[in-house]
Amino acid sequence: LFIEHKVLESYVTHHRWTSEEGDFVEEGVTASENESPLDIAIQMQDYDLIQYLLDKGADPNHKSLPLLKACTSGDFKIIRQLVDAGAEINCRSESSEETCLHAACRGTGNFETITFLGNKGVDIYATDTTQNTPLLLAVKESFSSDAVAALLAVGLDPDYYNKKPIPVFEELVRIVEEDPDVNMPRVMRLAKLLWGAGFDLPSAEVMKEIEKKAEDGIGQGKELLDWVVNLIKTPRPLSDECR
Repeated sequence: LFIEHKVLESYVTHHRWTSEEGDFVEEGVTASENESPLDIAIQMQDYDLIQYLLDKGADPNHKSLPLLKACTSGDFKIIRQLVDAGAEINCRSESSEETCLHAACRGTGNFETITFLGNKGVDIYATDTTQNTPLLLAVKESFSSDAVAALLAVGLDPDYYNKKPIPVFEELVRIVEEDPDVNMPRVMRLAKLLWGAGFDLPSAEVMKEIEKKAEDGIGQGKELLDWVVNLIKTPRPLSDECR
């Protein structure tokens, strides 16, 4: 660790960073006892320095969870560097129990990152402390069609979610009904992907309940509700629109 800090200190000095009692600062990037030089190199997105530190023995499984941080920012090259160096693919945050896949799905939802992690054996059904899986974060927080498509590509089974008390589609409809300012084109792309992949639509009873709550003004969310209600009333085969 001492050697790693010396390497980073040399790098920082070369680039005219300031150094005070081991804390290196520039543009909001800081070091603390809970960070390693590898963490700072990741924040800097310096691929050469990251590789140098890894080659010199930096721990990709440091307690600060470098892989989790890299997945949050969505830099695939860094993620690959860390995994290739032995980063634990199913590492978890001690506080939230989120995995790197949770972070990837909540953040950029990058297809390449998620399929890479899936093919490396990450648990695609892992739950955090709030019982959210990576798919639920992709649906409820980022509305990411790319993330959902990637999860499906690595083997996610819609039936796993169709058996839940609140199916994924119902989660999406309820969130949109409560937030009329969501990006509706993004939401509609996601809804069509979910339907085309085999996720169950909300029941007619649930839709009646949601529509009743929305009678006083639903904003943009009405587009999604009308689309779902129409599907429930008039089932039809998959079309190119839904793929």
